[in-house]
Amino acid sequence: MRLVYTDLQEDLTEILAQIAQKSADHGRRVFYIAPNSLSFDKERAVLSHLKGQASFAVTVTRFSQMARYFVLDSVQGQKQLDDSGLVMVFYRALMQLSDDDLRIFGRLRLEAGFIAQLVSLYQELQVAQMTVADLEGLNPPEKQADLEKIFAAVDDILANYAYQQETQIGQLLTAMRSKTWEQDLSAVTVIIDGFTRFSAQEDSLVSLMHDMGAEIVIGTYLSQDAMRSSFIEGNVYQASFQFIQDLAHRFEVKAEYLTSSLTYPEAFSRLSHLFEAKHAFTQTDLKLTESEHQALELWTMPSLQEEIEGVATAIRDYIYQGYRYKDITVLLGDVEAYRQSLGQIFDKYEIPYHLSYAHKMSSHPLVHVLDSLSRIFRYHLRQDDVRNLIKSGLYGQISQEDLDIWDDYVRYADIQGDAFFKAFTAGKKENYNLKQLNAIREKLMQPLAKLLHDKESSNGLGHLQRLVAFFADSHLEANLNQMVASEDEEEVLKTQEVFKSFSDILAQAQLLFSEESISMTQLLDLLASAMLNSTYRTIPATVDTVTVQSYDLVEPHANRLVFALGMSAQNFPKIAQNDSLLSDEERQLINESTDSDKRLDLPSQENNQKNLYTALSVFHAATEKLVLSQPRFKQEEEQTLSPYVQELLDFGLSMQNKSQSLTRLQPSDIGNAKSLLSRVLAHYQLAVPNSQEQETFWTVAGRYLRRYLEKAQLHLPAFDGQLTTKPVSQEVMRLRFPENEPLRLSASALTTFYDNQYRYFLQYVLGLEERASIHPDARQHGVYLHRVFERVLQDHSGIPFDQKMEKAISSTNQEVAFVDAYQGDWSGQYSLSRLETIARATGSVVAEDHFVLSQAEEKQFVLPLSEHLSVSGIIDRIDVLKDQERSGIVDYKSSKQAFDIQKFYNGLSPQLVTYIQALLQEEARLDKVFGAMYLQMQEPKVALQDVSQLSDAVSELQKDMLYQGIFLKEASPYLTSGPYAISSKSTFEEAEIETLLAYNRHLFERAEATIRQGHFAINPYTEDGKVVAGTQLKAITHFEANHHFSQARRWLTIPRKPKEAFFERIREELGHD
Repeated sequence: MRLVYTDLQEDLTEILAQIAQKSADHGRRVFYIAPNSLSFDKERAVLSHLKGQASFAVTVTRFSQMARYFVLDSVQGQKQLDDSGLVMVFYRALMQLSDDDLRIFGRLRLEAGFIAQLVSLYQELQVAQMTVADLEGLNPPEKQADLEKIFAAVDDILANYAYQQETQIGQLLTAMRSKTWEQDLSAVTVIIDGFTRFSAQEDSLVSLMHDMGAEIVIGTYLSQDAMRSSFIEGNVYQASFQFIQDLAHRFEVKAEYLTSSLTYPEAFSRLSHLFEAKHAFTQTDLKLTESEHQALELWTMPSLQEEIEGVATAIRDYIYQGYRYKDITVLLGDVEAYRQSLGQIFDKYEIPYHLSYAHKMSSHPLVHVLDSLSRIFRYHLRQDDVRNLIKSGLYGQISQEDLDIWDDYVRYADIQGDAFFKAFTAGKKENYNLKQLNAIREKLMQPLAKLLHDKESSNGLGHLQRLVAFFADSHLEANLNQMVASEDEEEVLKTQEVFKSFSDILAQAQLLFSEESISMTQLLDLLASAMLNSTYRTIPATVDTVTVQSYDLVEPHANRLVFALGMSAQNFPKIAQNDSLLSDEERQLINESTDSDKRLDLPSQENNQKNLYTALSVFHAATEKLVLSQPRFKQEEEQTLSPYVQELLDFGLSMQNKSQSLTRLQPSDIGNAKSLLSRVLAHYQLAVPNSQEQETFWTVAGRYLRRYLEKAQLHLPAFDGQLTTKPVSQEVMRLRFPENEPLRLSASALTTFYDNQYRYFLQYVLGLEERASIHPDARQHGVYLHRVFERVLQDHSGIPFDQKMEKAISSTNQEVAFVDAYQGDWSGQYSLSRLETIARATGSVVAEDHFVLSQAEEKQFVLPLSEHLSVSGIIDRIDVLKDQERSGIVDYKSSKQAFDIQKFYNGLSPQLVTYIQALLQEEARLDKVFGAMYLQMQEPKVALQDVSQLSDAVSELQKDMLYQGIFLKEASPYLTSGPYAISSKSTFEEAEIETLLAYNRHLFERAEATIRQGHFAINPYTEDGKVVAGTQLKAITHFEANHHFSQARRWLTIPRKPKEAFFERIREELGHD
């Protein structure tokens, strides 16, 4: 046994590689062991230090892989399970148990997260050389009983199918302890690099190999000051010191201090000495020099995206200086938070990179296929599940156009369950091509119908065969190949890994459950659970790539240039969280009650010493340049300064505030053509003000980009920061609005025009409609309520009003159109019951209004305003005021409405004034009109918290059940005691009504003039000049309020005395016109 240590400025790998070379030269078999996360990079580093950079006698590997070399022959015939297979075994075991069998975990037993925790605990117990029987002292005690039942069921399944139940290291330990072990280890050398602790299994293996004559060499980084220290608690080398000291004591050897021929700059060495002295509470005269300031930089950026942009531009600059991508490593403080943004920005800067990361399969389309199939069987063809399967891109071979047609109809007709396999018949009124749809349906649903309706097989093998046949019928593999055909090599490798895992899972499922009586639903749940819990890793597609990894996996001297991102207090140091089924307290009790060769990890107790050693590794990760960076905000969360970075500031380093401002013109900010194009677009979108120098720069940049894009046969459009529209061609305008016919508008069309001109274009010129549905919507509800009140008001019999209402509801419910709409399913029946309640509640307002008589319902009108313009519409109801011969207009509304002169002035509330104008066309006299009103059809409600006593609730309810609108002042005395909201805001003199009518005509004529021109602006309105309130149509127009606010139409608002002020403005505008 040899224990070797050296300072961080030395190269430990070179020292150990030379020892390996000497052992190989003496004919020994050498295994060079590295941690799992470092084995790939370590193999390259070790081989570079060997003679000829290669050796058949030296194998760079991991503990588990070394164990496989020794026991490969003895376990050749044994079946192995990977993590996905183990997940399926646990899932199967838990399916055999009921909720009542497990007192603590009963309701969690089939949850994917719980199964993942069980698999993790099972593997941890193997590494700790424990069994579930060792888990004494759990709280509550029933917890151990549940785990024993679960693990016993798992062991039974593994035993029944003759699966290997030990890890590879466990197999080697068992073999070495057996009487049949015959291998001689005296010619074996095991060199261990990169460890500061062993697991219980690794510790046992090292001890047993040493006892059997193998030469063991263990090396680590450790300073001589730390080795001489009498107090090590809190020292930055505490982890490696305790590791070496424990081994030295057990094997009775003395640790050797060795140096390498290759040393690294002292800039980082002085830093580590200062860091060590700070945590060892010792004094030192060392000071940082200019070399440290050049070798180590501290950056702070406004945001995560800007931080990555800053690193990307720096990488492009280093590449321009002659560095290779493989000379650069990027460390991440939070891989999950940075992964997506880093990929997008590095792709924009055309930086090839490889992320050393265990990718989850849960986001891959193949997993979506399995999950959708599982849900289809479990919930019997819910629409969302079927649509998710068919739109996954891996099902069937059908054109995108046919898929869109099918998807639109399925959503319209609300197809669910077995209706997917029956002929589509609804939608004739909506002009659906049912013949085409049914042809698409038959082609799409054939593989799924075959899978669902085949009832012959009842065991796992039969179901798997059906499933494999389904994948073949749906062209799964061909679709997967087509999906990645246009992707880069990295994405192809990822998909290959996913498909390999998928194939392995199917193979293991066949071995495990081929003879089991299992339903297809259970099988799909097993497969989906295994896939969701699976991860995969990829290797770099090329050698010359930037390495990206989590910072806690880095080792000293990893690369020439290192950028560490996200090094805030939230990530650096990284606090290990215990998310297992065993708490730290339980782990401590278990360790104290078991033998010394059995040990569970205690992450919380090892946090400090592990984090200090990791910080040292980060500070020495680069051999030339290290940049530690953090954002000030990450996803709107403020980031605080890391205590380790604060120590660097205390040592004399300075923090550089950096940003990717669009006004900066440094060459390093440009990067490459792709990133420059992105900056130009952002520059013009945000309308950044320029100086003369900046204007010249961007003009030249634009010229360069145009030449670059011309080579790629692309076009760079002119930038003006505005959303512009093209005029409609004169030919289309003549067809849509013939010049010899008046332009026909309505109050709702006018409202749409002043809301956003482009919305009017889409709705009334192109004729685009909202997605239809077989289920009744707000429009159908409105037709129903109108029909009920039409029947009620036409009933002049002497029966009470409530009976008239019930009779009208009953008759309306029997109409064919409403039977089809509301009687087809429970949803429709519920909607109908709500509508009946609303009709009765609104009817109470009509019944209590003894001042008027209904004169007409659903009155259609056409109002010619000029030779080129007419207005049409339907008035819901016309009432007559008793004894006064005055007419009034009622318009039914499903939401609360009141006449607002500000909205009217700005074109958003013309309806009531337009109806008065239409009524005057017949009545011819304004003094024969008493008003125009909205009646809200609703089920009145009041929150009890808003009233002081229950009796006040009735009066509060009545406030909402009033007619709201425009009333003539001369007629208001006859209405005050009725259900009318009479106030100074709602009453107008005849002259004021005349002014409103004239301005309403003006609104229509102004809209008509713009419409005739055929040029429709994207101009949603804003009330306050701060927020865009109009319809923005973002998906179509790409309107963004922060970029295009200047295009919003600003309302005229008058805060004080708006009624009088608006009349004054209206008169001025009409007089001017």
